[in-house]
Amino acid sequence: MILPYICRSIEQLIKAGVDFIVIPCNTLHGLLPKLREMYRIRFIDLIELISKNISNYKKVGILCSSKTRNLGLYDKSFLNVEVVYPDLEEQKKISEIIIKIIRKESIEADKIFLESMIENMIKKGCEKVILGCTDLANLVGKNDSCIDTTEVLINAIIEEMKS
Repeated sequence: MILPYICRSIEQLIKAGVDFIVIPCNTLHGLLPKLREMYRIRFIDLIELISKNISNYKKVGILCSSKTRNLGLYDKSFLNVEVVYPDLEEQKKISEIIIKIIRKESIEADKIFLESMIENMIKKGCEKVILGCTDLANLVGKNDSCIDTTEVLINAIIEEMKS
């Protein structure tokens, strides 16, 4: 359903002469294999970047949308790393919070819930918790227990633009 809109945007960017494409959304990386088949431009792959970023860890938690989780985007990319997700009820609440963040309707209780999820994952042995939705850091803020996918993506873009 969203693919035609993304394709239109990519075609406009290619016409504008961009060197590479960035998709600042974890969930939409599920479309990346199809987009790579359709276009001969380089894409910065957020899932690949995170995979490299966690290669030294044995166990990580992931907070993400239900769609990202169901697509298994991270599960397919992480080698020799145990992945821990919230239980299904917690996952539902996280997805609801993501929608609230996007709509600018999140409240302090949502932030407290996410912080408790991060803390619980760390207590369960996760070395880091991946904020696997680029909107989550908007509510969580800076947290040394987390890997902010938005921050990783921004740093990759900066490095790419330097070269």
